[in-house]
Amino acid sequence: YYKNMNAGCVGGLNPETSKMFRVRKTCLKMLTKRGYIIDDASLNMTTDQFRQRFGENPPRESLLIMVEKADDATDQLFVFFPTDEKVGVRPIKSYCQRMVEENVTKAIIVVKENLTPFAKLAVKEMTQRGYRIEYFRDAELLVDI
Repeated sequence: YYKNMNAGCVGGLNPETSKMFRVRKTCLKMLTKRGYIIDDASLNMTTDQFRQRFGENPPRESLLIMVEKADDATDQLFVFFPTDEKVGVRPIKSYCQRMVEENVTKAIIVVKENLTPFAKLAVKEMTQRGYRIEYFRDAELLVDI
């Protein structure tokens, strides 16, 4: 009767935390393939280690990743995890501000559902100023393809 209560969950994590564990792990693998330095501890993190580091119900913002290229330490990239279902302009502007302040020109934004039309416009404006911002939905990063 209780056998399937954790179906779809990884390592006894609750469904949302399990999903974020998998999404973050896929991001790290993708960054490795793109030539960014990811330490083995992060890449091979278990669900227990994830829970210890981020908590039982981690706020998405705490999953932030900042990496640099193996062959160029100045080539850095942020991965942001906004909390809103549909991400608006305010978080995008906040991320862009942080990128400018830290002299980082690349970012990936991992959204639950999508960006609002105005947020997409803000991303486009930053692209025209020489920044490279990509966005993916959680669902696209659940499995590493």
